[in-house]
This record gives sequence, C-alpha cells and structure tokens, in this order.
Amino acid sequence: MLDYFDEYYLGGIDDMTSTTVECWTSLVDWVRVGPYVNPWNLCPLTVAITRRTESTMPCISEAIIDELKPEMEAISKYIHAEDKDGVFRVWYDGPREVEPEVEPVSARQMGHLSSHNISGHKPYGRFGQSMALVGFGSSDAVQLAISSPYESHEYHFPYTGDVHVHSISTNEEISPTITLQPVSSAFDIPGIRFGFSLGAFKYGSKNQSALAVGAPGWDPSGRVYIYTGSKTIPIEITPHLTVLPFHPTYYRSQFGKRAFGYKLFVADVDGDGKDDLLISAQWNDFVGGRTLPDPDPDLDAMEEDERFLHEVWDYQHGSISVFSGHQLELMLSDSEGAVYDEDCAYMLNPPFDGAFQRFGSSMAFAKKAGIVLVGAPGKGRKKKTASGRGRVYGIRVTKQQRYIEFTIEGPEVEEDGLGSDFGGGGLTTGVTSDGTEWLAIGAHNAVSFLTPFG
Repeated sequence: MLDYFDEYYLGGIDDMTSTTVECWTSLVDWVRVGPYVNPWNLCPLTVAITRRTESTMPCISEAIIDELKPEMEAISKYIHAEDKDGVFRVWYDGPREVEPEVEPVSARQMGHLSSHNISGHKPYGRFGQSMALVGFGSSDAVQLAISSPYESHEYHFPYTGDVHVHSISTNEEISPTITLQPVSSAFDIPGIRFGFSLGAFKYGSKNQSALAVGAPGWDPSGRVYIYTGSKTIPIEITPHLTVLPFHPTYYRSQFGKRAFGYKLFVADVDGDGKDDLLISAQWNDFVGGRTLPDPDPDLDAMEEDERFLHEVWDYQHGSISVFSGHQLELMLSDSEGAVYDEDCAYMLNPPFDGAFQRFGSSMAFAKKAGIVLVGAPGKGRKKKTASGRGRVYGIRVTKQQRYIEFTIEGPEVEEDGLGSDFGGGGLTTGVTSDGTEWLAIGAHNAVSFLTPFG
C-alpha cells in the first residue's frame, strides 16, 4: 500500500487531512452542545474504526516494515522535530540526490511554435492531475479539461475539487476558463476530489461531446458526473447524467463498493464504432453478480444462475462498469437524471482467486486485436505477503458475451517479500511501422539486480 500512502481511502494522508477537519468541526459541536450518546459516532473516521473487520488487510504489514528498516535507520538521524510556541515543525537535513540542471531548449529554438504554460493558482490543488481533450461550443477550437481535485474552497471542508476547461484555438491563444464544480450541497462533504479522473467521448453520430468527471470521495462511495455540449452549444455547467454505485459502503471500512470513479477510460471496446465509457473501482469489494466469463447466451437460465451468480465476501476484488456508446446516446438524449453502475451494458468482474486483486487498477485497449487490457496488481497475494504477483487480463468484449482471452502473469513473489505491482501502473499499447501491435506493462515496484560480468 506504499503506492497509495496518500490516496488510500481509509487512513491515507489525504483522507486523514480532510477527516481531521471534519472531526474537529464535530468536536467543536460536541463541546458546545454536549456529548454524543455514543462518542464513537463523533465523525465518519471514528465510526469506521469501530467497524473494522478481522479479515481486512492492515495498512502496513510486518513485511513492509522489515523491507524498509535499513532505509529508516539510515535517514532517522537526519530527521528532527521541535515544538516551539505552539508550532510543531519537522525537517530533514541529510544528503539529497540532486540531478544536474539541464538548460531547456525552447520550442522556437527548435523551429517549432512556442508552448504555453497553464497554471493553477490554488495551493495544494494538484492542478493537472487529470486531463481530457473535448470539443464544446466552437467550430475552430478544442478545449482542454484540466482537473484540480484537491482544491479547497473557503469556509467549506477541504478537497472539494474543480475542473477547469480551457479553450485552445489554432492561433495559439488560450481563452479564459470555464470552471465546473460539484453541486452546492457537496461543499459540506470532505474529500470529494471532484475531477480525480476525467474521460471525454463523442456521441450522437459524433456531433455531440461529453465529459465524464470522477469524484471518488463523494459520500458515501463516490460517483461520476457526465457533462454535455456540442460544437455549437457550450458545455453545460450542471451535469446531464450522474452515475452512482449500487450497494455503496456507508462507512469506509464497511464491506461494499467504494471510491467509485477512481479511474475513467474511453474506447470502442465492443467494436460498434461508438465510444464506450469504462468506470473502474479497484477498491470495490465483491457484492454479488457474475464473474468472467459471461455465460453463453444460449445457456439455460436455471443453469446460468447456479453457475455464475455468487454471494461471497471478497475484499478489494475490483470491478469495471462498461457503458456502451449506444447506451450513452439513449441516456444522454433524455432529461437530466441518474443511473447506477450496474445499469451499464457490461459489468466486468474477475474470477475468484484470492482477495485484494484490485482489478481495474489500470486499463488499456488493443484496437487491432479488439482486446480490453485490465491490470490486477494484487492477484496472487498470499496471507503473509504485502502484495501479489500481479496479472494483466486480456478480455474480449462483444454484445453477446465477455470472456478472458489470455492472462499475463507478473514475476514470482517470495512468501515474505513485496510484490512488483505488476499491472498496477503503466499499461499501454501501440502499433509498429510494420503493423505489429504491442503491449507494455509497468511493474514500478520491481527490484532490479545488476549481475556483474566475470
């Protein structure tokens, strides 16, 4: 979980920051009006602490502590702290590896048009975390949607988030932005992270544009908003469609769905010529339903229920909701409304093979092969290991059936070692000049050993 030290939904640095503000506000009310009947209901964090289950994986395992012990001992002598006049300060004064500065070469020096710098001005907003190219309200320009999911607004809980839409025209000008924000009632929910993920797609014979905005921290379990417009109609400032998780978790340590909208991906995965929207939720627990492969459409209904419908508890199984292009056209042609994730055209759930797979951590699409690629970095995790071996699924998606065409396994993991997070980071495809399609899979925690020549 070191990769998610900041972002982890329960007890991560960002979560603790926003929750501290929320709990402090509740504590002030407690002092003013008196104690709660049950003090553990002070705020969502204290509620979550009392709901932890024995089978939930601890935030930091003994294996991680053992692995980091040499590094911790090496830097501990350089870490200092002081508490002076009510101000607590921590600093590091040890050696640092600094890369030599390289003089940048400007675009004009290379004979190209100059570049532009678009900056966010809110501190700690993480402007630029997600971006998507859209086409709203102008025939000769495109817009760049840039998220700032950790922006905080004065007098409200932190990490509400914004999405800034910049028009970029062919004459190098960047016009003022349109800012999308959650509905006003959301400003009293901490850690929404509106814009944590973005995805743009075309619909309606490619004449209309849509921007999907993920808000994985929306109470209780996240949601996705879809805004629409066209070349002649500016983007709407209110969402046209809202996608909600069915069977949400109402406190963060409860079994259920959570952090819905953590990642978005757009591709024509079913090959009908229309953009499909994939919404992944790698932290989702399995709450029932079909797992891959989908049943044969000719299978007897009774046999289908017995073979493919499960009611098991599987933590952080992960899932992907696929809204087809045809389906999106029908939904977006209606008036504003809301749907559930399980209203999607196809639901992708991996087979049962151990908890904490985190299916959906990465997504890609091999267009020539027509294969959806999905990373599950926790696959193969054993009881004593901090992470799994990792796997990438190659999934065929058709209108009739979804099935796994192949899998690629990560490197072997020692029983007491750390995994490589194979399939949990970079995942991309491309085509060589001779027409060969290739796939690249990141394993950003893998340890490389240099073998000396002898």
